[in-house]
Amino acid sequence: MSKAQKGKIISENTRIKMSDANKGEKHPMFGKHPSEETRIKISLANKGKLISEELKAKISAGNRKINKDQVVIIRDRYSNGKFTQSELAKEYCVSRETINHVINYRGVYQSLITV
Repeated sequence: MSKAQKGKIISENTRIKMSDANKGEKHPMFGKHPSEETRIKISLANKGKLISEELKAKISAGNRKINKDQVVIIRDRYSNGKFTQSELAKEYCVSRETINHVINYRGVYQSLITV
């Protein structure tokens, strides 16, 4: 970006036009895949980067198949003996193993300890 353009305020209408101009097939990288050399360069550039605890928490939350509220409900329903792990897995469209991790506080669900 040139110095003349830096700090310039762009109208919402212009932003929409610029966005539409680079969507889908019009995007310069549409249908292209990075070469092995490029992938290695990107990998090396990202190695050693420090990730904040906040970002780690966001990544962890994104990796969960079920959210915190559902975890509380699943643990409650299973502890009451009303549902089996298989039934809960079918209801929440996840594997029985995922339900087992929720119930036994393992994996990404370990940090979601409720009192």
